[in-house]
Amino acid sequence: MKLLVTSLEALFNNNGIINNEIKDSIDHFLKLSNEHKVIVISRDRNKLNLVPTDYETFLSISQADRCDQIIGRILNYYSSYNKRDVFILGSKNPDFYIASNNKILLLSALYVDRNSQNSKLFHYGVRIKSGRDLNRFFTLNESNVEPWFFSQKVDNITTVFSLTNANTYFQSQDIVRMNNEFKKCLKANESKYINLFIVYFLISSFSVQVNAGLDEVDYWGIYPSSSPGTDPSIEEFKEKIREMYKGEPRRYRGKVPSPILVRSSAAIKRSNMDATDRDFAKCDDQLNTIHIHPDYRDKLAGKVVCIIDDYSRSGTSAETARLLLTKAGVKRIIFLTLGKFGNKYTKHNYEIQGDVFEEFTFRFLSSEELVRDQQINYRAVSAFLTSLSPFI
Repeated sequence: MKLLVTSLEALFNNNGIINNEIKDSIDHFLKLSNEHKVIVISRDRNKLNLVPTDYETFLSISQADRCDQIIGRILNYYSSYNKRDVFILGSKNPDFYIASNNKILLLSALYVDRNSQNSKLFHYGVRIKSGRDLNRFFTLNESNVEPWFFSQKVDNITTVFSLTNANTYFQSQDIVRMNNEFKKCLKANESKYINLFIVYFLISSFSVQVNAGLDEVDYWGIYPSSSPGTDPSIEEFKEKIREMYKGEPRRYRGKVPSPILVRSSAAIKRSNMDATDRDFAKCDDQLNTIHIHPDYRDKLAGKVVCIIDDYSRSGTSAETARLLLTKAGVKRIIFLTLGKFGNKYTKHNYEIQGDVFEEFTFRFLSSEELVRDQQINYRAVSAFLTSLSPFI
C-alpha cells in the first residue's frame, strides 16, 4: 500500500483546469490496489474543493508546516502507513523540501509550466515529464516486492546488500538480456537505460529489507574502480540516493567533494583474475592502493557510512572498505552492490597499523567463509525482470 502525496499545482494548471493526462495516470495508480491513496495538499481550502472526490485532501497550515510537518500530520491521520509507503509528486521548491526533510522519494513534475532549470525540482528526484513517465514509475513501483537478492551480516557494525543476481548461467533469455543491459550501464557507461535502473534502485531502497539502515546514513561514497578516478555511472547512482536521504558529502556551489575512498595507484582488475588468484590475493592488492581521503579525518568517527559498488563476487571490496572504515572509527557500515555473482562471502581479518588517511601498514591474520546471517532471495530475480522488462 502506498500514499501518493501531490501538490495541487501538480494536478491543476494556473487556470484551475485539471491535467487529464496526469489524472488518468493517478487514477491508474489507484486501481492497482485498494490500499493505495492519493492525497492532495494545499494552503487554499477553496482550491481543495476542486479536487476529484476519489482523492483525499489535506490542508497545510503554513509554508513551514508544508515543508517540515505535514508528512508527520498525514501519517498520524493515516496511521497504517509509514514513510516507506510515501512518495510525493511535487511542482515547486517547497515540495522538494518536504521530500528532503522526510527522506521520501520525490517525483519532480517537470510538466508544470513554472518549472525552470533554476528550480530544485529540475535537478533532484525522479523526473516526470508526462503521464507516460508517471505510469512508468507506478509500474516499476508496483512490481518492486522484496527486490534485494543478497544480504550478509559481516560483524556487529557491517552489513552487505546486493540488489540483483548478476549470474547469467542457467538463466532465462529475458534475465540474461536484462543483466547484460544493466552491466552495460554500469561497466560501459551506456546511458540509454540508466535512468530506469536508477529509479528501480531508489524504489528498492525503501524496501523493508534495507530501509531501516539507509535513512540513518551520514556519509555516502563509492568503491574506487581499479584505476584512479571516479566511475561516472556508480557516482550517479550514489548521488541520487545521497540526495534523497539527505546525506553527506554535498556538492556546494558546484564544487565536487572529495571521495571517501581513494585509489592512489592502479590495481589489477579482479574481474581479470581467476578464482584461485582472487582467493590468494585476499585484500592485499586493495589495501596497497586504497586509503581514506584526508578530508574525512575528523568526520567519520561515530558516523554511519554507506559505500556503493557495482558488483561483488566474494566480498573483497566490501571487506577492504570494512577494514579501513572500522579503523577510522565509524559507527556502522552499509555496503551496497548493484549485482552479486553467487552467494560466496569471505571475511578477511587484518591487523592495520598507522594512519588509514595517509600511510598505513597491514598484516593478514585469517580468512573465513561466512554462511551464517546470510540471506538469499531468489524472488528478487522476478522483481527485477517484472519491473523493468516492459521498458527495456
